[in-house]
Amino acid sequence: MKKFLFALLIFFPATGLYAYSISGKVTDSATGKPVADISVGIEELKMIQKTSTDGTFSFGDIPAGFYTLHTAHPLYGNNSVKIRVKRNFVIDLEQTQTVHKVSPVLNSYKGNSRRPGEQSISSDDIKYMPMSGAGDSLHLLQSLPGVGSSFSMGTIPFIRGINPIYDKTYIDDIPVDYPYHYIPPIVPLLSSINETIIDKASIIKGPYPMIYDDSLGSIIHIKTKEVENPGVHGKIILNPLIPLFPTIYCEAAPTADFSLIFAGRRTYIDWAADAAEIESSNRFYFQDHYLKLRYNLFSKHRIYFTTIGSDDNITTGDLEAGNEYHAESLKWQFMYSRKLLLETSLLRNRTNHYFFEKDEADPIDVSYSPLMYRLMQTLTADVSILDITTGYEYIIHKDGVSGNIALSDLVDYDLSDHTGGTASASFPIEGRTFSVFNETGINIHPVRLNLGARYKYYGPLSSHSVSYRGMASWFIKDKDLKVYAGGGSYHAQPDMYYYLGDINGSLEESKSYNGVAGFEKKITKDITWQIESYYAKYRNLFSGNFSGISSTELQRLSQINPYSKDTSGHTYGAECYIKGNWGPVYGWTSYSLSRSRMSDGTDEYNSDYDQTHIFKAAVLTHQGRWTPSAIWHYYTSMPYTPVTGSTSDGSGGYDPEYGSYNSKRYPAHHRLDAKLTYTRDNIRFYIEVWNIYYVKGYDRDEDKAIKNDTYLFPSFDNDKPYSSSNPEKQKDIPAAFLWAGVEICF
Repeated sequence: MKKFLFALLIFFPATGLYAYSISGKVTDSATGKPVADISVGIEELKMIQKTSTDGTFSFGDIPAGFYTLHTAHPLYGNNSVKIRVKRNFVIDLEQTQTVHKVSPVLNSYKGNSRRPGEQSISSDDIKYMPMSGAGDSLHLLQSLPGVGSSFSMGTIPFIRGINPIYDKTYIDDIPVDYPYHYIPPIVPLLSSINETIIDKASIIKGPYPMIYDDSLGSIIHIKTKEVENPGVHGKIILNPLIPLFPTIYCEAAPTADFSLIFAGRRTYIDWAADAAEIESSNRFYFQDHYLKLRYNLFSKHRIYFTTIGSDDNITTGDLEAGNEYHAESLKWQFMYSRKLLLETSLLRNRTNHYFFEKDEADPIDVSYSPLMYRLMQTLTADVSILDITTGYEYIIHKDGVSGNIALSDLVDYDLSDHTGGTASASFPIEGRTFSVFNETGINIHPVRLNLGARYKYYGPLSSHSVSYRGMASWFIKDKDLKVYAGGGSYHAQPDMYYYLGDINGSLEESKSYNGVAGFEKKITKDITWQIESYYAKYRNLFSGNFSGISSTELQRLSQINPYSKDTSGHTYGAECYIKGNWGPVYGWTSYSLSRSRMSDGTDEYNSDYDQTHIFKAAVLTHQGRWTPSAIWHYYTSMPYTPVTGSTSDGSGGYDPEYGSYNSKRYPAHHRLDAKLTYTRDNIRFYIEVWNIYYVKGYDRDEDKAIKNDTYLFPSFDNDKPYSSSNPEKQKDIPAAFLWAGVEICF
């Protein structure tokens, strides 16, 4: 039911023999400008639509009679007006913003939280484009320029050839270290951020604004949705069609000042097994949730409460492993005036990765469980030509990591092959961190400057750092062209994995220097073109220092690789991005040419994440109820360390001998993915296919299909000596993929 759900409706009979129309335009009472995306509804007829970009709306086939016309929008509140229709009825509606007026201070905040050249995907992009697969909401980020992945289903974006452990994800203003579901203990499977809550996901590459922190490379910023329609609305998503991991989504705005959004999903195979009284030593579950409450207090205050959670657990025989993430945030926004906004937020954040192997003699017991409390205040002001965002963060770090197994043993994802030690050691990640930051925009038309700095004292290491950045852009109006350049220096704290075994306290912050230059240009009214070149240098990278380990398999599967031996390096390249509408077709194409070189202090080599060429082309078109879409991928395979021979291990097996680190590559990968979506009333059904041309023919002589295989790394069989067939080539994961799902709205 599409309805405002406040009372039972009584239908008025038509009093005439003809059907008429109700149309009009919605404008802002202060500026007189049209307002788009205002929800307009006719209560008695259960009809609802949103105003177009010029503020207009129109309902047809309206019988004569008395009606109540409702309007709703997060900034303008809920309003209603009684009308009588006895001919074609035209009405102009003026709306007054009741909360957080669109004002200079909000524009200042937006200007200081982004940079020229950033790219993003919208909720509709995620909904209609391929790549989301089994609910992997952020997989589509890999179609943006300079973004790669380790294999087809790899969920983590590799941005500009650097280990993603140095990137940072934010959900609104909440930092999230590991927003993924895992096949525990260390293989990320898909994003734990539900697609139903996403309004827009952006990649802000260095030099990024100083309101963000703890990243050497890029920021992935996810802006969540706000409730726009009054009443209660929801949906159930079965993704895949067999409901292994169903999503329940609900949004409600019972009053103009209060709203909530909830999304949750969970596998239920363990519950089904319990209900059927099936005894098994193998059990697993995934679950995640998101809840946001918003309350407008008077006209100048807004309060948010947000809770985010993700849990994964797998038990196989004597092994139990899990990954958890939970955060709770309370935020108060106070708009003192149209040019001054104060935000205060409290955050509790807990990450917990654990491994437990119940070996009677030597059990393994490892836990990464740091806890963080954060107080953050930000003041944004619009002062003449200045946009100023300044603030501070105060963080309390508690708990830490503990374990009775060497960190190097965790490189093997099959923990059951290892045994624990006799004693467990704990390594606290504790202390108090304080930082102050400022981001100032200077508008000297047609030039805009952005200058930012952050001082930070990091308690767990007792370290001090200063990060800074500067950006300049020049807008040439008559050519619809923006030219920009800038650079900055950033610091990142060691990931929690590095604390296990750090007896000597030798950890230190990593550092990067980033520089970019590029332009944005409108080719036509609906098509934008971007080109950007970049250079980045990295120092004091976190290193697992496992000189005897050359596990390409681990690098590919774990994706976020805390076991890298890199201590320094540099990346450089150029990216091109074209996006827009061409008639009924919408989409984008991206290309990047790059190089990423790393060093362990002795040798220099290709980065584990180096991909020279990445090309993606994405298109879709809405044809009535049908929406076909497709993405074509072409990218250089990532390097691997070749196996050049083998030696006997003395017990009947063989140890591989390796060549130069990351010195070989397989041929480039290419594939075509497609998706077909059908929407009718309150139901959306889709089918998605990856690698459409995987089977490219049939060999009658061999009596088998000819396949378009791509390869990731060599897989050595330790039971056999080195030969032309050992190691084998590990094929892409998956080689091909077929998926279907359905969304039911209510």
